[in-house]
Amino acid sequence: MVECEDQNNQPERYRKINVPTQYRQAAKILQQISEGKSLKDLVYNNKHIRVGTTIALLNKIQANERQLEHIIGKTEILQRIPNKFLAKYLVAELIFGRGELTGYSRPVTCVRSFHEQLKQALLDFGEQPQHQNLYHKGET
Repeated sequence: MVECEDQNNQPERYRKINVPTQYRQAAKILQQISEGKSLKDLVYNNKHIRVGTTIALLNKIQANERQLEHIIGKTEILQRIPNKFLAKYLVAELIFGRGELTGYSRPVTCVRSFHEQLKQALLDFGEQPQHQNLYHKGET
């Protein structure tokens, strides 16, 4: 636990805020995919994640691997988040996914603080992200 001093010079303890389960589990799946395991088997056998959105984002991550590596390499994210799979998933969620991250854990706030730099690095890369032909609710 981190100690800080409040206004009365008394030590105040902050609790560690955990990374949301959705992000943790998706990062584990991303790591297992890199080891050669099946995406759909991993997602459908995991009871802690949202199946549709996770498969869609993991497909986007696979389709845009070069862009993600470039974006992450241009920033200092991996120096602040030691788990490269979690960092990759969070960056993809912010750039290719919903455009926002939930929670206030240290990795989430770190990636959120790099949002403008990540967008600029994507523009500097010069290629547009590959889009999947996935239909979302309300689209035809």
